[in-house]
Amino acid sequence: MNLKKKNHIHGFLRNVNWDINELKVMDSDSVFVKVEFRSDENSEFYKYLPHKFSAYLTYELSCKGLHQKLEIFNLDYEDLPVGVGFHTAINIPFHLESKAEDYLLKASIGERWELSKRSLPTDKRIPLNKEEEKFRKEGLNPLKEEMDGHYTVKSLNLDGKDFNGFIIEDRNSKTRVIYEIGEKYKHMMIWNSKGDKNFVCTEPQS
Repeated sequence: MNLKKKNHIHGFLRNVNWDINELKVMDSDSVFVKVEFRSDENSEFYKYLPHKFSAYLTYELSCKGLHQKLEIFNLDYEDLPVGVGFHTAINIPFHLESKAEDYLLKASIGERWELSKRSLPTDKRIPLNKEEEKFRKEGLNPLKEEMDGHYTVKSLNLDGKDFNGFIIEDRNSKTRVIYEIGEKYKHMMIWNSKGDKNFVCTEPQS
């Protein structure tokens, strides 16, 4: 809760206990875990949102990368209001022989949302400026300056295909982190805590 701006920066589900629903080793290079949170009259969460629902988070780690899936099921009679966002932080640098200045961040952003004094989106969308356009082209150093922008999603071209998400490239080690997001995430945020903490948050939002 941001008391100064009177809004919730993060959602409620990040602080609740999840139960392990399924855990298994798929094969020699793949592991899988599925966790569940259920809200009903017996849960502490219910007093904040008196609505029955269950949520499932699935993680599968393999040689292809890390796949994350979220499912939410409405168990009540009324519509369930849902907003989903992931506060994914990536260390910069992520290679021991590289420096922060070796990195470029590309992002499939379209327009920037104007924010109110409470850091809430208004109904106005603003075209990207010249510096923000670099996110769609050659990329921007994720720690060069403070980043705190909210954007719509517009696909990039990655290896000849449409791509939604973020690409963080280490030009020194010639490696990259590719963070692809699902088609239901129509918005994203880029935040780096003033650029002095050696990380950047790439945040898809529904």
